[in-house]
Amino acid sequence: MKKFSISIVLFVLITLQGTVLFGQRVYEVDSSLTFINASSFAAIPGPGDTVRILAPRSKQLKVSGISGDTTKPVVFINSGGQVFISSTTLGALDFVDCKYIKVTGSGDSSFRYGFKLLGEESGLSFSGLSSDCEAEYIEIVGGDDTFFGLYAKKDYHGSPPEPYPQFNNLIVHDLYIHGVSAGMYIGETTSPGMEFRHVRIYNNIVTDTNRESIQIANCVEDVELFNNLMISAGIQNLESQGNALQIGGNSVARVYSNIIVNCPAFGIIVLGIGDIEIFNNYCANSLGIFIDDRYWAQENRPINLHNNYFIDSRGSVIVKNMNQYNDMYLMYNKFNTDIPFFVNEGERPSTLVVKNNSLDSICKLDYTIEDGVFLMDSVGMTCYPGIGPVYSGIHTSERIVISEDQLTDLVEGGSILSPKYLVDEQDLNPTLDQHPLSSPWIPETNLDNLPYSLEIDLGASYYLESIFFHDIEFTGDIAVSILNDGEWEDIFTDSCKNFNAWNYHPLKVFARSIRLTMYSSVKARINEIALYGYLTEGGDVSHVYFSDFGIDSEDRGDCSFYPNPASSYVTVLCSDNHNVIEISNLAGRVLIRTNNYNNNNNKKKKINVSFLSNGLYLIHSIGIDG
Repeated sequence: MKKFSISIVLFVLITLQGTVLFGQRVYEVDSSLTFINASSFAAIPGPGDTVRILAPRSKQLKVSGISGDTTKPVVFINSGGQVFISSTTLGALDFVDCKYIKVTGSGDSSFRYGFKLLGEESGLSFSGLSSDCEAEYIEIVGGDDTFFGLYAKKDYHGSPPEPYPQFNNLIVHDLYIHGVSAGMYIGETTSPGMEFRHVRIYNNIVTDTNRESIQIANCVEDVELFNNLMISAGIQNLESQGNALQIGGNSVARVYSNIIVNCPAFGIIVLGIGDIEIFNNYCANSLGIFIDDRYWAQENRPINLHNNYFIDSRGSVIVKNMNQYNDMYLMYNKFNTDIPFFVNEGERPSTLVVKNNSLDSICKLDYTIEDGVFLMDSVGMTCYPGIGPVYSGIHTSERIVISEDQLTDLVEGGSILSPKYLVDEQDLNPTLDQHPLSSPWIPETNLDNLPYSLEIDLGASYYLESIFFHDIEFTGDIAVSILNDGEWEDIFTDSCKNFNAWNYHPLKVFARSIRLTMYSSVKARINEIALYGYLTEGGDVSHVYFSDFGIDSEDRGDCSFYPNPASSYVTVLCSDNHNVIEISNLAGRVLIRTNNYNNNNNKKKKINVSFLSNGLYLIHSIGIDG
């Protein structure tokens, strides 16, 4: 990646030092401070700014009232080594009434976990009316009195103001929490309360907790917990506190590809409102799963347990149900203990489907945790690909600098104004409203030979997070496509209706080649592109697996796919015509989407998967009737 020299401007602050580095403001927190808020700064940190927390530091830090925006969070990052905060009062690192922030321990490549936090009340917290917060690469270790590893909530004791306060977009990943009382405590257990929406908890290791590994409540919309490792929860065996994962009251959730090992009570306890799916989890040495309604269950919101593995369950039944309200489906689960799989106590749900659950010999995985990194043995990797924390290094989205020689002008005879003007000012930062001055790309002045296209070859496969177009005037559509299996697939269209402004578009796709096309107008005027993402690591494609979760051909609409594992391509074959095939990761993010198979046969499609990283993926086939 190219480097650019930009002058440094110094702000003189009372409590903090701030500079502008590569076009962004960077602040450094004095190690003597224990509290900062907006009034602590001569220039308040805002969208896109970075706050460095310096090593060595041992004092508690409380941050209040700092906000970024939806596309540009304020980033809090360790600097100069690992920051080890050891506090005997309250929390080690506490964010109060903060919004659009990211806390990352990725500031020094020598440390996987750039923050190490020990506090009396908690290690890390997002409290008050905080929202839109992300935490990554942080170790939280318990002392004698540490209660929460991480918590995110504001308590209203069942009487929140209306409309209920919202905590949106909580993202917690790649944390290592051990030796605390409660691992993660997200949402107040009393309902109603602050409502959590759009929650992602993944790739975390939580071990040796006195109570639950992870507990959620009042998480009402779009909640996913996946690829976590929960070991030795509830070691004090307190009444009602010996479970590993609790889906609490007033909650929905998708729970998948987690490893849960060793707890005195249930591996998973389900008390939510419904719309709960639990699949592809490994649960060993526990009482299995307990389901209850607990006052908040809602009819017509099902609970679905499928394709889970239960190893050495210690109770009298694998799944115990006391919920009469939610429709319930339990299918294709495997267990190795000769006890009943399912028992219903009390009234039955109106719909209860229990089928194809089998007593079977099941692989037992073995693992180690070295310096907070989960390592599975080869047997486990073969039997359970994609289960447990998935590590592919610390990825930070960065600017992908594009040069003129990466452009191919597909306009017959060449454009009137060259597409090179789209990449001649790549040092400008769109998040700081730095505006290019060059001419726009103009392929033609008439519509005679539409469409007009430009191809960008990045030279390798990238995970593309976002793209910015600098829009200068006029109105015209530019469609953006990626190359997939030799076919161009449109992913969005920019209407180019702004003047002298950067148009932001999230991408979140894997691609090497991008195409810009004017299909219906030549009035679009953009004069610079800013692309962000990171280079994918590739790997042995023989370890790209696809899962149908054991669903038989009748249930999946008579579709099949091969080979599995894939080498370079996977072929999807259906007995009836289908319209769309999607391949997604276990987070539900669609990585490949093919439209209309091909013109003559909508039953078969060959899809290039060679650029996917090692792991487990899902295939979705959508019929022509939707």
